[in-house]
Amino acid sequence: MNRKPYDGAGALNRSATHDLDCPDCGQWFDSFDRLATHRYARHGPPMPRSHHTEVQRVAKKKADAPATRTGKIPTPSKDAGSDEYNPFLKSETVGKVGDSAVLTLTGHARLATGDFGDQIVVEAKLGPTVYDWGITLDSVNHRMLFDRFGKDANKWRGKVAVFVKMSRQNRPYIAVKRDK
Repeated sequence: MNRKPYDGAGALNRSATHDLDCPDCGQWFDSFDRLATHRYARHGPPMPRSHHTEVQRVAKKKADAPATRTGKIPTPSKDAGSDEYNPFLKSETVGKVGDSAVLTLTGHARLATGDFGDQIVVEAKLGPTVYDWGITLDSVNHRMLFDRFGKDANKWRGKVAVFVKMSRQNRPYIAVKRDK
């Protein structure tokens, strides 16, 4: 590691009192306060860990109009029939792990807060039946559909090949097949 010369703020070598190191330049500090002051002064302000962290922070601030890369999706109207939604598409509807199907997206979408975070709920047909398919905003399915159809989920129309896959939590879920 290339070490910069001693600048008076930290020590060049680890000692009993200097046991916190700067990951950028390798100097050692005796307190978090001094390390934080050094990092800000020498290496600039901290950056967010990822784009998704920033998107989630902004979306939580603006609950009425989430600012995500999908843009603004209108909430459902309060008309007489608007409280009747389609049944949710479940992995069991598609089949067992490894089974595949082709969904037809109809172009209707809404935002929802589900068990696994904020979701876009898109209307999808499987055979003659219309379902609501919940897609978590920070999932691979969302990224793949975003890349294929664009940022406006209300314009997501067309056929999508999907298959049932096992999650890390050992639960089956519906995954979008990658284009080859």
